[in-house]
Amino acid sequence: MYLKIGDAEALITGFTNATTVTATILGTLRHQLDNDALKTAEGSGTIQVTHALHGLAVGASIVIDRAGTVGGIAIGNINGTRTVTAIVNENVYEFTAGSSATATSSADGGGAPRIATGSATTEWQEQSYSAVRGFPGAVTLHQNRLWFAGTLAQPDGIWGSKTGQYFNFDVGTAEDNDALDLTANVGEIFTIRHLVSNRDLQVFTTGAELFVQAPTDKPVTPANAQIRRQTPYGASFVRPTVFDGATLFIQKTGTALREFLFTDAEASYTSVAVSQLAPHLIVDPVQQTSIKGALSRSESYDFILNSDGTIAVFYSIRGDNKAGWSLWDTTGKWHSICSVHERLFVASARDDGSGTTKLFLEEFQVDMPMDFCNVFSASNSVFGSLTSHFSNGAVVKAISGNDFLGEFTIANAEIDASSAKSSVSTGFIGYAFTPLITTLPVDAGVQGGPLTGEPRRVNRVVLDLNSTLAVSVNNKDLVFRNVTDDMSNDRIAITGKEEFRILGYSRDPRISISQSFPFSLQINGMIMEVSF
Repeated sequence: MYLKIGDAEALITGFTNATTVTATILGTLRHQLDNDALKTAEGSGTIQVTHALHGLAVGASIVIDRAGTVGGIAIGNINGTRTVTAIVNENVYEFTAGSSATATSSADGGGAPRIATGSATTEWQEQSYSAVRGFPGAVTLHQNRLWFAGTLAQPDGIWGSKTGQYFNFDVGTAEDNDALDLTANVGEIFTIRHLVSNRDLQVFTTGAELFVQAPTDKPVTPANAQIRRQTPYGASFVRPTVFDGATLFIQKTGTALREFLFTDAEASYTSVAVSQLAPHLIVDPVQQTSIKGALSRSESYDFILNSDGTIAVFYSIRGDNKAGWSLWDTTGKWHSICSVHERLFVASARDDGSGTTKLFLEEFQVDMPMDFCNVFSASNSVFGSLTSHFSNGAVVKAISGNDFLGEFTIANAEIDASSAKSSVSTGFIGYAFTPLITTLPVDAGVQGGPLTGEPRRVNRVVLDLNSTLAVSVNNKDLVFRNVTDDMSNDRIAITGKEEFRILGYSRDPRISISQSFPFSLQINGMIMEVSF
């Protein structure tokens, strides 16, 4: 029986036991190095070779082929038979080339050379990652180790590098700083989809949530690592995110957002569904990210990009037991989303007026009052050069200061706002979005029982507003002006309580708060008077 090993063949001559094979090498064993595995020093003929777990000693003979030029040393002075002159560590050694590098050249390079060491490794195992066995589907950094998990051949395998040596996965003799090779033996075989570094190394699979347990106040080591099963839901392909002390993950069904959180009461992790009050906002998610105390707010926000191009937003202030949901939509669709520290970016798919959907990289900013918005200069209230941002035919809205200038269609790269205001010099132009807050059905308990299903009427609504310029209640608009008889003055934002009168009876009365003009709107509270 023959065994193919690299470019050589081995004749199998016997089996000692189930795991040991005796074979005779027929040909030459060569090790394929990674790209740019050779390194030169200025003015020196010494070449340093990165060759993982080479097992060589000083004086060993090696044969190099397929090497490229590096540091000014020609191919002919690298390829061929060379002698190892120094061992740097278990992954690096040195030899002397046939010539020296140029005086000003210190470089990594050499293409992808092969090395024949003249002796075969008698103790070897097949690698866990390969084109045949598959590559890890999950990766993270945790406790100064690089962790991989979930290949095609080992769907429940977990590997941790040596401490501080992210590309060294030698398990050695199981010393505390040696690499780890674990298997999630939890009674069933689940494919690991995500690794998350949080309170512990958390493991999210297709059928359960696990974590790698270590003794309290001690790091994970080969001697103490234990994999514990916690909850039975399973995670989707959407990467979980660390959020407000917990880890949020999309359930594998794609219909719920769950919070993986350690509880002292149960001394274990739980996975409570935080989307149970807004399940309609979760629509087969494809991406997730979060920010902590940004966009001029102190709350933490989690953003879930749905397959329909909307974004479900979850906010939480755990210390105050406050949480809530909203849905973000736009002209076009959100294509992808990511956060960088306190900044939030999206790639949006929009028609900029040209009739063709294009992708745009955008950033959410609190000082921009509209979507796909920018600040433009005007001359005599005519905004020009708009095709630097939009195309002709785009329908946009414009505001200047606290004045709404109107809706316009861009033609000849400009819009004329003089009919709305004659003294405009700058303004915001973009696609307006419509905020909408809808209450649950207004109900009450009275002496005869609850009013559920009975005809009732909301007589009036009192809103507690803060720095608000425009608001509407059940489609009744209120635009604040607060000016003298000089109507050219800007509107003044209102802070205080404003009353709205509502007409009509309903068995399911709701209050909808919105606005028709893209101004600032902040509602601190609402009071309703109900009659029946």
